[in-house]
Amino acid sequence: QGAHNDAVIIDAVRREGEGARIARIPEPGACVNCRRLFLAVETGRPRIFTAAELLDNGTNVGKRAVDWRPTAWPAHPRCSCSTEHVPAGLTYDDGWELTKERAA
Repeated sequence: QGAHNDAVIIDAVRREGEGARIARIPEPGACVNCRRLFLAVETGRPRIFTAAELLDNGTNVGKRAVDWRPTAWPAHPRCSCSTEHVPAGLTYDDGWELTKERAA
């Protein structure tokens, strides 16, 4: 999973730089920690991070779960939440499908 996450992020950074938008998508049945880290509280939709933000957070190795942060690498040893590049102008709808952002 870590290699897949890295590949998605590396590709996005090559295309758009460190500001590339990345989402970590909780798997069905994801643990409470992954849901806390990767879903927006207000909407329940996947949160969108910049590649730099995820990379700057390092890993959660050796940290207590309460101190975990969203990272490029899997959040914990059995984490299989996926990673997606979110092109500019797109966001997630209530069904977690990418859709065009609406003007505010």
